[in-house]
Amino acid sequence: MKRGLCRAALVAAVGVGFLATVQPSAAATGDVLQQFTATANGFISAGGGRGVAFDGGTNLYYTFDGIPEIFKMTTGGIFAGSVPDAGGTIQGGPLAWDGTALWTTNYAIGNQFLYKVDPTTGNAMSSCNYATQNPSSPAITAPFGLTYAPDGLDWTGSSLWLSSDAQPGNYAAEVDTSCNILRFFQPPVVNGCGTSGLAVVGGILWHGYPCVPGIRPTDLAGNALSGGFDTPGLFDEDLAFDDVTFPPRCALWANDSGPVDTSHLTAYEVPCRITYTVTFLQPLDQTTDPANPVKNVGRNGRVIPVKVQIHASDGTDVTDANNPTVTMTVSHLTRCGANSTSDAIETYAPAGSANNDGLFRWNGTNWAYNWDTSSSGLTTGDCYRINIDLNGSEIASTFAIYQPVR
Repeated sequence: MKRGLCRAALVAAVGVGFLATVQPSAAATGDVLQQFTATANGFISAGGGRGVAFDGGTNLYYTFDGIPEIFKMTTGGIFAGSVPDAGGTIQGGPLAWDGTALWTTNYAIGNQFLYKVDPTTGNAMSSCNYATQNPSSPAITAPFGLTYAPDGLDWTGSSLWLSSDAQPGNYAAEVDTSCNILRFFQPPVVNGCGTSGLAVVGGILWHGYPCVPGIRPTDLAGNALSGGFDTPGLFDEDLAFDDVTFPPRCALWANDSGPVDTSHLTAYEVPCRITYTVTFLQPLDQTTDPANPVKNVGRNGRVIPVKVQIHASDGTDVTDANNPTVTMTVSHLTRCGANSTSDAIETYAPAGSANNDGLFRWNGTNWAYNWDTSSSGLTTGDCYRINIDLNGSEIASTFAIYQPVR
């Protein structure tokens, strides 16, 4: 949701975020754990908050619509300087932190570029064009596709999620670091409102809805989940997850574009969900870097034994205890990847051993499913992404790519 900010609207103040800390006695999703006024160079903003990123330590980075700088503040509300614009890459858009660098894009209609930025100098470390990389994707060609004022950005660990402005029918998409779109969807419209910023937490995407106003979760396919909350008077834009500042609680930081007198950085409590990773076992090789995928090349129509292990962030492995549901999703890729490598599938399951119910079986050491590729409608020579789902939620860390051949 576009709310302009001009330098003339700034009024002098000290470089401190006018800290207002709230620590509810009982955990509840949506509780305000901390809030302060976002400042620009020691000035109070007059609205127009846009991007926010958390560095995993003690610092927040944030932007204002139309201001060519990235500002920095501690999670305690102390102004800590700014990152200058060095060459037109920083234009007040959404932000993401990848562990060492910032990612950003311009909040403007028609923007096509994604930048990786040095957090000290502001110099562009790399850039890519997500429109020219995906010219026929509906996430690009639709009226409110990704080039319509990008409004949200977040890092998954190997890729980024990007969303367009909060119009009904806007888009959210996962892209690799070369701007190839890996998947996309149109987020649910709530009270006539599309989404703005986003944050990925395991298999969940949290979305800002500035004209509700509120924050709502979906899975990685865009299906609405329970657990959302309203944010009265605060028009949430970009979001960033924080599992460090408020132990044992977790939070979403939101930069908001109003009310008209000030913008705020607000930490809302959200569940600290256990996250999961998956390891693909032979005969499939796994991919962890979408920009450098490994293609598993095999005969179309054969039965492939798909075997995986699933690991929880609490140090345990997922077994058949508590009867979890493990399935897989096969999605067609528009391209196999310019930097892909190939590995031949060397082992197949017998023709009569295919599973037809979509459910993986626990065999005492791993989860297994005999996939009959002859019944999947695959096109020879194309590439397909295999993701593992646990209890209906995708495990996003690792996947496999299959390329059927004759």
